[in-house]
Amino acid sequence: MKYRCTFVLLPALLLFLTACGGKQVQSGKQVQPGKESMLSIQNRREKKSDKLEALRAGAKAEGCICSVAFLGAALEPGEDLADFLASEEAAQYLDAYPFIREIPPDRWIIHPEGGYEVYCMVPTDPKASVAVNTWDINEANAFRGESGQVLYRSDCGDPILLLGNISDIMPSLDAEIVDSMGGSVSYQPFLSLYDGSLSAPSGIFDFTLYHEADVAVPQTENGAGGSYYYQDLLQDDYMGLINCAYAGTTEDGESPEEHAEKSVARLTGNKTKPQDLSVEKNSGYSEALGCPVYILTYTTGRNEDTSVWKVFMTEADGYTYLYAFSVWADAYADREDTIDEVFGQLCFSQKSGKRVLCTRTKR
Repeated sequence: MKYRCTFVLLPALLLFLTACGGKQVQSGKQVQPGKESMLSIQNRREKKSDKLEALRAGAKAEGCICSVAFLGAALEPGEDLADFLASEEAAQYLDAYPFIREIPPDRWIIHPEGGYEVYCMVPTDPKASVAVNTWDINEANAFRGESGQVLYRSDCGDPILLLGNISDIMPSLDAEIVDSMGGSVSYQPFLSLYDGSLSAPSGIFDFTLYHEADVAVPQTENGAGGSYYYQDLLQDDYMGLINCAYAGTTEDGESPEEHAEKSVARLTGNKTKPQDLSVEKNSGYSEALGCPVYILTYTTGRNEDTSVWKVFMTEADGYTYLYAFSVWADAYADREDTIDEVFGQLCFSQKSGKRVLCTRTKR
C-alpha cells in the first residue's frame, strides 16, 4: 500500500527496585528539587508499566499470545528506527503506550534488506520465548513462505520493534512466540489488502490506533450480501490493486472466456475495452484454493498509457472473486514475479462477515 501520511532500558532489577521501593510524597509536603525530579521519573516508569500490563491483560482476556500494532511507515527502507520514533507519526503511540519509547536498540529488529513498515510486538507472557527470522517467499517453497535467516532470539517476552516489508503486498519477517504454558503462535506482520488494517489471525491482539483516514481508500465499497470492492495504488503508483467480489457465476453454456470478459468489465468499466485477453486455468492455484481458478491477462490503453492486467478469478457460493493487478507496461516485467507470489498466497478468509480473498498467514 502506498503510504502518504498516516501514521535505553535500565536493567530489569533496577527497574523492579525503583518501582517497588519508591515512596509516595504526601500532599502538602515540600520536596527538594532533586527528589521531585526522581519522583517524576518514577511516576513515568509506573505509567509505562501500567500501560504495558494493561495491554497484556487485554490480550490475555482475548486468549491472545501476542499483541501487535502497525506504528506507521518509514520514509526510507533503511531508515533508522530512532528517526521514526522521533517523528510526528510515531508520537501518538509514544503517548498512548509510553513503554514503546523505552524499547532499546538491541530489541529493534530490522530486515537485512530494510523495509517500510514499522510494527511493535508485545508477548502476552513476560516469560515467553521469542524468535524473529526473515520470511522468504520464492519458487523453491512454492511461494508459500518459510522461515529463513535468524535475526533475533530471546528467552523473555519483552516488547520489540520490527522494520520490514520492502514490498507492500508481501510480508518479510516471521515472529515465533512460545509462552511458558506451551502456547505458541507464528506470525508474519503485514497489512490487509482488503481494508488496509493489520492482518491479524487468531492468537494476535491488534492494538493499532485506527483513525478513519487510516483505512479509508479510494473506491472502497461493501456491497449487499457477500459483494465488496477495494481499490488502491501500490509501489509509487506503478501498480494498482483491485480486490472485489460480485454476485453471479458462470452461467449454463457460458465458457470461461465469456465469463472472463463479463468479469473484466467489473474491473475496467464497460467503456474500457480489454485487448489481447488470455484466459488460462491454473491447476496449482485451483488445488490450493479448492475452487477452479483462472488467470486472466490483458492490456488497456495505448502507447505510453498502456497498462498490463493480471487477474486471479475464481467462484464460490454464488459469487465471482477477482484479485487484479494493473501495471504500467514498462514496469510489468519487473512486477510479474511479485504478482505470481501474491497469487500463490491467496486464500479465503472472513472479514466483517464476508468471505474475501486475502493473502495467507501462517498460523
